[in-house]
Amino acid sequence: MSELSISQRLVIGALVDRIVFGEEDVFSSRDAAELHRLLPATGIAKFSFEGTFSGPASQGGFAAGVGDVQLDGEKQVRVKAGGGREVRAGQWRLSCNRRCIQIVQVMGDDGNEGRACLLRFHRDGRPRDLMGRVTRALHIPWTPISVAFGTWAYWKAPVTH
Repeated sequence: MSELSISQRLVIGALVDRIVFGEEDVFSSRDAAELHRLLPATGIAKFSFEGTFSGPASQGGFAAGVGDVQLDGEKQVRVKAGGGREVRAGQWRLSCNRRCIQIVQVMGDDGNEGRACLLRFHRDGRPRDLMGRVTRALHIPWTPISVAFGTWAYWKAPVTH
């Protein structure tokens, strides 16, 4: 598999922008078909884990002219495991196989302000639909633990212009 050129990545990014940010409830079949044609098959992970752990953090040291200093605050650690190979194009991370393209916005967190969607295709290659990621949270009673997980919900239908 050859690397994508800068111009191919720009075209892929523009196609994804039109599909995701275009019409509210439909997307162009032609854009989806062209995106599928341009993307190399990377495979899509069946399972991946992405999490953020936070807790108190303390740092100490010596500052010239001040002496000993102590900084207290909050520390966040991001962990990502699983997942497959991805293609970066503009603000998007894309994974592709014969039947679907997984699209994740790089600029934000998937579960919060970021977007993630799944563009699905029929066996004959025609676009089927666009599913949006919906984040659900499960809080474990009597503990400070919450588990958030993503699932897919119908978002847009393809149209032929």
